[in-house]
Amino acid sequence: MFEEWVDMYSPDIERFAFQYGCSLVEAAEVAEETFHTIYTNLEKLADGKRYIYKTALEKLGQVEQTNPRLASPIPFKEDAEFHSEIIKLDEKYRVPLVLHLFHEFSFEEINEVMAIPLDEVVANIQAARELLREAIGYPPQDVFKKRVEFLWMSYDRLPLLFNVVNVSRGEHTPVINESKKLSRKGWITVIILGFLLIGIVGSTYFTGEEWELRSDRKYIDKLKKEYAKKVDEKKAILGVSEDIFNQIPFIADANEQVNTMLVGLENKNREGGKIDRQLADDKLLEVNEMMKLPSELADELFAAPLVNDVEKSMMFAEHYLRKADGIKYSLYELFADDYDKLQESLANGTFDAEVILSQKDEYSESTRSAIAALINQDLALPQLPITSTTQRTIRLMDSVFIGRLRAALHEAAGSYLTQYEKEPFIMNEKLLYSLDETIEIMEEMEKTLVAARQNQWLGHVVEGTMINLLEMILQGRTIEEFKSSDGSISEVHRNAWKQLASLGPDSGLGVIMAKVVEEMEESDWKRSELYSSLDDWRVYEAYSLAVEGNLEHFGMKPLKEMYDDLTFWLPNDQFNVEIENLFNEFSDAYDRDVLKNVHPLLILDLYYYANDKEDSVMMWHLTEPASREASLDEYETNDWVKEIALLDVTDSIRYNPSLIMDDGHKVLVPIEFERNGKMYYNVWMTYAKDQVWQVEKIVIEEGEL
Repeated sequence: MFEEWVDMYSPDIERFAFQYGCSLVEAAEVAEETFHTIYTNLEKLADGKRYIYKTALEKLGQVEQTNPRLASPIPFKEDAEFHSEIIKLDEKYRVPLVLHLFHEFSFEEINEVMAIPLDEVVANIQAARELLREAIGYPPQDVFKKRVEFLWMSYDRLPLLFNVVNVSRGEHTPVINESKKLSRKGWITVIILGFLLIGIVGSTYFTGEEWELRSDRKYIDKLKKEYAKKVDEKKAILGVSEDIFNQIPFIADANEQVNTMLVGLENKNREGGKIDRQLADDKLLEVNEMMKLPSELADELFAAPLVNDVEKSMMFAEHYLRKADGIKYSLYELFADDYDKLQESLANGTFDAEVILSQKDEYSESTRSAIAALINQDLALPQLPITSTTQRTIRLMDSVFIGRLRAALHEAAGSYLTQYEKEPFIMNEKLLYSLDETIEIMEEMEKTLVAARQNQWLGHVVEGTMINLLEMILQGRTIEEFKSSDGSISEVHRNAWKQLASLGPDSGLGVIMAKVVEEMEESDWKRSELYSSLDDWRVYEAYSLAVEGNLEHFGMKPLKEMYDDLTFWLPNDQFNVEIENLFNEFSDAYDRDVLKNVHPLLILDLYYYANDKEDSVMMWHLTEPASREASLDEYETNDWVKEIALLDVTDSIRYNPSLIMDDGHKVLVPIEFERNGKMYYNVWMTYAKDQVWQVEKIVIEEGEL
């Protein structure tokens, strides 16, 4: 159980520490210290995620941040500046904001972790948002939300240095004392040498069991040597130091898994048990697969192309580019000595990788080794904090290589490579490619997202890019840029919008833009109701419906205008009659079309009406699927417990559309419950793609009732 929690949460805790203000090294140590404390207090782990974060917060309070970086490890300048503003916030604002925006904590969960009143949590998060918006020039809310999304992606790309061996060792080094810390540079060597201290059986004569144990010890030694040899081979290919090599995420994962396996084998052998060699061999093969470098994956692809296999092409692109990013940003620190010179060469267009490799007196060994490793793997130069306002990212891979990758994959995976090859697409709120090129890129991206049919890591990146490009094509920095002297949209942009509309009825972008163009043409290209209300969630909804082949369900009206701001005073006899009729109609076959476009307050009351009747099937169908912890059969037989009848002890309930929260993937709204003059947010509801409201969660604080 403990190992599962470490696997699940150590990356999040490490990022949390970085978002708190630690360096990457300090963040890893905070994560190690956190799980070491939990390891020695396993009985408290029953409290789960909240206990882990609470422990991390305690450790962060003890950190002496004495290791300031020369430059941010976040490669994108705007993201690095945004991160810098976050860590400047006072802790009482910074911590709840980070937990809410980047770790998806509810107000109630933050209340438990920080042990502060719920209303203070809400107030501090709101204040933190305003302070941040002020710090970055008061951008519109949709721009602020997009900045948050991009920063989240940059956080996800950070190299993680967490080392599980530091968690379970007998004496853990405190994070505030770095002088005694075990160097990461040689941790694999230390592990291997430790296992070489196996005792030699003293007797000249051995029983059959003793011979078997001795044989197993030799087998363990052989495994260690094989793995060490594999590590040396990969390290030699990249030509980087052991420290940098072990920071590469997929290498760090492999090290951790081998270490865990070897510890288990050694313990079993020491206790006199027989080890399962087949299982160990299989694990080593699995780890060898994990350690494959991007160049090795590319060679395998060229030998066995995946042109006719959509799913495997998507998986390959995701796997390949994750590894590529892992190497790229693990090498980031090696450029520190030459930031200024690299910035200058990038800004004036004189950057030449081969020239840099030859200039031993001009550039440091670390910079040259990093560039050589990137060239070796046909990868891109990391996006350094370049001061130039026009220079695109320098690509070290040649276009012929990218063309070979593209030709060996199904065409639907093409935009993954386009994303990697051509980003950034926008700089200083301007498109870096022509309108025609940009529209071709967007069309390719939508085809990829529809074909993928699942929320992959790279899919989120492509999705964010596509939505950003649409916003730039529709509005740019301001819509006034696109208007002619008479106030109508310029001819150039009319043609671009029509080009997007021509993608057809099976394209989410096509459906949206066809409606925008239709409304614009009716007003001599001066206004469109859909255009004025278009947001990220509407675009996400459209292409999601395209994935399902249900674009006919796409609603042109903005969500905040679809349902009235409504208050029901309780009890309400007319309200009850409507709910009874809805209950009878929906319970006939649980057809969700019955609930389509039904007001969220009616759905909520239907939920509690079913609760009064102890109709667990109805309640299960009215609950948001991701919030269900059991199948319908399990819910009926084991999990169902009658809810507290909240409506019976409430004076009024209100749906307030101004409280809608939309992150582009899920729409949430809290329902206001008024009791004795006080307002509570006891129920949260979510809006599904088929235009049905569902109960997300019910929260009742101690002492509320």
